[in-house]
Amino acid sequence: MTRTPLLLLIAAACGGDPKQTKPLTVSAGAPSETEELVRSRVASELTEDILASYERDDPPEVATDMVRAEVGGARIGFGATDIVFGDELLHPPSLWRHDAPKPGATNRLFVDGDSELRSKDLRVVLSADRSAAWVSDDLSWRLPACGRTAVVPMRSTELYAHDGDRWILVFQHVSFARPLAAPTGDAPMRRFKQQVVRDVADPLSAVLQGALLGRVRGTLGTDAHLVGPDVGDDWFGAAIASAQIGNGNIRAQERRVGTIGRSVGRATVAYWIGDFDVDGPGGIGKVPLRGTFVFEKRDGNWVLVQGHLSQPIGDDALAQKVFGTALVQMSPLRLDCGA
Repeated sequence: MTRTPLLLLIAAACGGDPKQTKPLTVSAGAPSETEELVRSRVASELTEDILASYERDDPPEVATDMVRAEVGGARIGFGATDIVFGDELLHPPSLWRHDAPKPGATNRLFVDGDSELRSKDLRVVLSADRSAAWVSDDLSWRLPACGRTAVVPMRSTELYAHDGDRWILVFQHVSFARPLAAPTGDAPMRRFKQQVVRDVADPLSAVLQGALLGRVRGTLGTDAHLVGPDVGDDWFGAAIASAQIGNGNIRAQERRVGTIGRSVGRATVAYWIGDFDVDGPGGIGKVPLRGTFVFEKRDGNWVLVQGHLSQPIGDDALAQKVFGTALVQMSPLRLDCGA
């Protein structure tokens, strides 16, 4: 089977180039702090917040004027219906399956007991002006089972806005890596509702397409990171331009595009959240994907600095992959320890 370079087709919105921002000044800390020390301190504070959040399953703090309210943020989980955005972020369901499924949801995994998240490779990158940070991590979701621990590998990428002395989660994207597969139909994928900041939607469309095609110089950050749906889909820097996912085109569907900062024109960080379709291998047809992307303005131009494309998986399919024949019941999770 011939693989083709990753190609993104995007319906661009009208808009113009935003203006270059001035570096953000930070008043906190000792006057003698150098820029290097300030960045190290700010990154350490965010790292501590992220690791602490792994110990809880609390709703994210979303109240901030650093993000345009009409676009807002989002949380994408590994499941087909795990998309929460806008006002839904105030009271989201448990990402890690700690709330009982709603009536009629017969295949929803329910972890009625202790589970644990462990960080395996946390990376925190601050924007040049420290107004935002993008994060990636390999997570180990550890579930108690039959006196032992079942380990479920997950990947997570996140974008944070720095609002005064707080870090505000703009989006989180969690996925379970696996080869592209035809949708099973047991849990139809939820789609986004489109909402964009028009001043940046068109420029970011061109940058995203140029960066992933490798045809436009200067659209891809040298330190950029792209996570794909499969286990080995992990590209850095120039390698992103030759990334291969599925066959043929990746087609953008609905999207939510916004900026970080109180002024769109002065923003230096922007983000793209949306869903996509790709032609799967072996004639399996169209495969739905979710995608999140982060851009930074460098030398007056937007460049891609982080991306994450994933295929959702149903709770029943995930449980079968992890527990196999030992799975007896999904809600709450119950296993045959003798299997």
